[in-house]
Amino acid sequence: MPRDMEIARAIVNEFVGRPYDKGFWHDMVANPKKGPHGCLCEALATTLPTDRWKEAGYNAAQRLRELYPASLKKRLWEQMDWSPEIDSIISVVDEEIAKCLMAPDAVGGPAEDEYIPDLTVQESGYVPWRPFHRRAPVPASSGVYLLLYCEDVPPPVVSPLSKEVIYIGSTGDGDSEGTIDRRLTEFEKTAHGKRGHSAGWTYATEFAKDYQSVQSFRNTYVSWRESRTTDSVGPRQREAQLIGDYVRQWGERPALNKAD
Repeated sequence: MPRDMEIARAIVNEFVGRPYDKGFWHDMVANPKKGPHGCLCEALATTLPTDRWKEAGYNAAQRLRELYPASLKKRLWEQMDWSPEIDSIISVVDEEIAKCLMAPDAVGGPAEDEYIPDLTVQESGYVPWRPFHRRAPVPASSGVYLLLYCEDVPPPVVSPLSKEVIYIGSTGDGDSEGTIDRRLTEFEKTAHGKRGHSAGWTYATEFAKDYQSVQSFRNTYVSWRESRTTDSVGPRQREAQLIGDYVRQWGERPALNKAD
């Protein structure tokens, strides 16, 4: 399919007529199933291979979030005159496509591929930190889980109160309400553009440094603690307690634990 600027303008026109939601820019730029005319990358990035197509879409959506932040809702987003912005929006996407066309192929994998964790469950019940993209096997049981961002080797002893912890999460209070494996899979899928885990969305749109970081979960490690029959509290209460302890320790919530 050739590049089609008229279709591109029609896509923008259709999307800016909608109410804003957190997936607005990603859907307009890179999700062909979300609009009757497709998406901007489908109309403009016709010569890019699939992986670069997704990268251009991610980078363009990030730039558009900065140019037109969600706070515009407070200034009546739906009533904004978008007509002067249409070509500017398309230009942003075109620039990111051009960058991806000229970018060299990525070489090598994440540095943490060389990290080999001790798999012995620690006295606290937590499994040692392991790279998120090499987390298997993950238990299909209830409990709490932690995400840590570390550009060096993670600490040998897992502590939910480490400053580098970026998320404290939990399953439901019973296996029927979700499992550690399911929640981590939902986090991964959401970070890669689906829906279902708010922290996964925040990781992709606000925390990760670039597209490659999101795709490989670069420098991101995971640990978990399965529920025990001797536990006095369920996973959700334990999660709330741990977040409270973290706030008392550091004066703020972990980066991906947005306040309700």
